[in-house]
Amino acid sequence: MPKPWWWTASGQPSASTNFDNRSFALNEELNLIVYNASLARQLEEAFEQDLKYSKQITYAEWNSRGIGARICELFAFPVKEYL
Repeated sequence: MPKPWWWTASGQPSASTNFDNRSFALNEELNLIVYNASLARQLEEAFEQDLKYSKQITYAEWNSRGIGARICELFAFPVKEYL
C-alpha cells in the first residue's frame, strides 16, 4: 500500500514514500506535495480517525494467528495486489 507524504499544519512531514524502482513498479506509488495548511489539518484529522479503528500487533501476535486466518490469506494471495 502506498504511503502518502504530506506536511502537517505545523510544517513537519508526516509520512514518506518508498523511493525505489521496486516500489514504483510493484506498489503503484504516487507522490503529491500540496502546500495548504487547511488541507494538512484535514489529512491529520483523517489519519487520527483511521487510528481509532486500527490495532497495533506484534510480530509474535501475527505469527501466532489461527489456521482460519492463514487459509484466508492463501485464497487472497492471487488478488493481493488489488486489495
